[in-house]
Amino acid sequence: MTITGLRKSFGSTQILHGIDLELPRGSRTTIVGPSGSGKTTLLRIIAGFATASEGHIEMNGRPLVHGKTSVPPHLRNIGFVAQDGALFPHLSVGENIGYAIDKRSVSRGERESRIAELLEMVHLDPALARRAPAELSGGQQQRVALARALSRNPDLMLLDEPFSALDAGLRKDTRKAVGDTLTEAGITTLLVTHDQAEALSFSDQLAVMRAGKLAQVGEPMHVYSRPADLDTARFLGDAVILNATVQGSLATCVLGQIPVRLPGRLAPDDVVRWGSAAADSSTTAPARDMPIMLRPEQLRLAEDGQISGTVVETDFFGAEVDVTIRLDPSPSDPEPVTLKIRHWNVQTALPQSRVRLRVVGTAVAYPQG
Repeated sequence: MTITGLRKSFGSTQILHGIDLELPRGSRTTIVGPSGSGKTTLLRIIAGFATASEGHIEMNGRPLVHGKTSVPPHLRNIGFVAQDGALFPHLSVGENIGYAIDKRSVSRGERESRIAELLEMVHLDPALARRAPAELSGGQQQRVALARALSRNPDLMLLDEPFSALDAGLRKDTRKAVGDTLTEAGITTLLVTHDQAEALSFSDQLAVMRAGKLAQVGEPMHVYSRPADLDTARFLGDAVILNATVQGSLATCVLGQIPVRLPGRLAPDDVVRWGSAAADSSTTAPARDMPIMLRPEQLRLAEDGQISGTVVETDFFGAEVDVTIRLDPSPSDPEPVTLKIRHWNVQTALPQSRVRLRVVGTAVAYPQG
């Protein structure tokens, strides 16, 4: 699917600002963003439940949206799973799944066989076909909703926060089961969510939406480690943001000298550029003050670390511990700096204990602030 220049306005209020997005065939793409960023509006336009003000949507070479003209939802061959599954409570599980199967074109036996096949496809026992939706767990109900959406062999599957109402453990298992099913079926998938962890783990393409615009699109690991701007960095997870003086590919800050790259770049030899000249790591390169960003997991407790400080508090999360550390003042930074790191052993980071740190990897520099 290709989305080009998509805009949506309600009166004088613009909701979507020229969205451009490519969904590769068979891929899993997630749009993540805060509430009110335009995610659901975009999904509804793709499904045909809402009209665009401008722009184009094409799927498999077939135009679906051309400005305000669009193909009706039932002719798009797009599956849709809503947040609550939207199962019919008065129908059995099998009747819910078979609702979209044309009774006129298949026999009763073929229909029942197809329902059993779809239940197995979403990793459910075909015997559940006789049960009512209310007799199933939340995760099972979402899988039934997926089976119903799969019954028409869609070219695209739209998932509108389908896991948000589930408990944490069930949400993770259901998300994996749904993702595996869609991958095995080779169906292009678009998930909308406000859950950052869900977005990073589910997709092979991540699109961050903010205020009706796509702030960044790319592979999840790259977007997380090289966010396009500081707002995206903060939204996708905890971020350690420090003031620094950047000269070429090195930043000098309270943590010492750290190699830096620009946001959104993949090449290992990135240098910070401004004006018409490229900076390098030499002493002749121009220097400039700007913020840099590290992820908490890039700061490690180490006996041979060059940075010292005192543990202020710890937050225990089972396999991980968030440790807040007040760094010792230095001649260049007399004011104490407090930052948070991610560690795995609470016993080595007790409050008031003295620790040493080292930095792992590369920071991201933001010349525009």
